[in-house]
Amino acid sequence: MNNNFPLPAELKQKLRALAQKYENAEFLTSDPSQVLRKFSEEREQEIASFIAAQISFGKREIFLAKLNSMFEEIARNKMKPSEWILSGEYEIFFPKSENKFYRFFSYNDMNALCARLAQILQENNSLGEAVRKNYEAIQEKNSLSLVSALIWLFPEIKCVSQNADGACKKLHMFLRWMVRQNSPVDLGLWKWASAKDLLIPLDVHVMKESERLGLLAPKSSPSAKTALALTRKMAQIWPDDPAKGDFALFGLGVDVEKS
Repeated sequence: MNNNFPLPAELKQKLRALAQKYENAEFLTSDPSQVLRKFSEEREQEIASFIAAQISFGKREIFLAKLNSMFEEIARNKMKPSEWILSGEYEIFFPKSENKFYRFFSYNDMNALCARLAQILQENNSLGEAVRKNYEAIQEKNSLSLVSALIWLFPEIKCVSQNADGACKKLHMFLRWMVRQNSPVDLGLWKWASAKDLLIPLDVHVMKESERLGLLAPKSSPSAKTALALTRKMAQIWPDDPAKGDFALFGLGVDVEKS
């Protein structure tokens, strides 16, 4: 389907209905977005959500168990995530080692991620403030500015995608959590950013259903270019909030997988 080709009315109606079906509080029960409301303060929500997003791939029950073990450790220390990071307590949970913590991320990799977060928090009131500074420093505002602002904050950190031209699924998911407002799922903390600038996170389910529905060409490769093409099609339905289409495509994909 051509990027500029108008979506059929029937397909638009179907996607609207699917988004309505899946974007609800129940979505949080089995999705990594359940982490968003573990803490009530915005600064803590940002830190917890960012770490969670970086290992949100693979088998959901496994990475959620890994995340919960980390949050249990923070709770045992009677700390907030930012305190746990700034105090260096994370080095006990993530001792420097080449042993794998999750999939291809080692304890060293997670330690480096936390160390960089500590630096960011020492220099800024919050992660969001740091991202905003980088975002405002980018002269040409476009759909890759937000993700670039994040990448620039984490140079050479293996857990964080380093190429804005790639799919950067985990970063786009985190941005959706932080930017989209008035959602029963997403937090919408970063009111300085626009939902218009978000790109659809290219999850396996999203890719598969997008191809099946003719939104993407068969065997499309996950990349920023593909995410932009899909997001522009979702903008035909939700011009101010195209990432809403993520719920429709992801939710449908999960249900198809279960059937």
